[in-house]
Amino acid sequence: MATNDTVQLNPPTIEQIEARSTVGATDQTGPAQKLYTSAYADSTPMPRRPQDAATQPANGTLDIPPIDLFKSQRSEIPNAGIDSKESEAFKHLATKLIEQQNRTAPVAKGEGYYQVLQRMHKDWTPEHLYDEAHRIKNYNHNSNELRVGQRLSTISDWQKDHAVKERMAAFEKATPEQRKQMLAEVQKQIVPDKPVVHRHPQPHQQPHQQPHQSQRYHGSPRR
Repeated sequence: MATNDTVQLNPPTIEQIEARSTVGATDQTGPAQKLYTSAYADSTPMPRRPQDAATQPANGTLDIPPIDLFKSQRSEIPNAGIDSKESEAFKHLATKLIEQQNRTAPVAKGEGYYQVLQRMHKDWTPEHLYDEAHRIKNYNHNSNELRVGQRLSTISDWQKDHAVKERMAAFEKATPEQRKQMLAEVQKQIVPDKPVVHRHPQPHQQPHQQPHQSQRYHGSPRR
């Protein structure tokens, strides 16, 4: 007749629990450490792959390359080898070209903002001419006195400065050969301004004077 093989487990006493806790606190090989060791004693380490040898050294620490936190800021720094005189020359030419590309025709005698735009854009409606004249007046410091031959700016000072900064940023990032080409192209596009000539009638001369009757015929008198 088979019997039940049962083992009666007696619970530990308070003295035994205190003794075990004292030993585990002072000894690194206490019950907690033995439990961890027994749980992972049979586990085998993962074999190292050939490609891991290049990224992980033999000492087991990860070789992570340092992160450059200021790479984006340094990429925007202008080229240190750029010539300051060349940069100033390009800035001057770029500013002049932008001013020429965004201005009106020379103001004629007796013209205002409205009349200048009307002469330039004959297909614009009166409402459009009025709105553009008011806008351009603000861009020219709301001046009411226009000089003959004056060219009015069609963009604001902020727009002009922003356009110059964009051209300068592209110039500073270019190579020396590209900078020379950019200088030549900007200088080629600039048109020399023609001086305004004020013509006045000669003294003692009346314009559109009709010749005298006696000056029309220079032949012999009739008989």
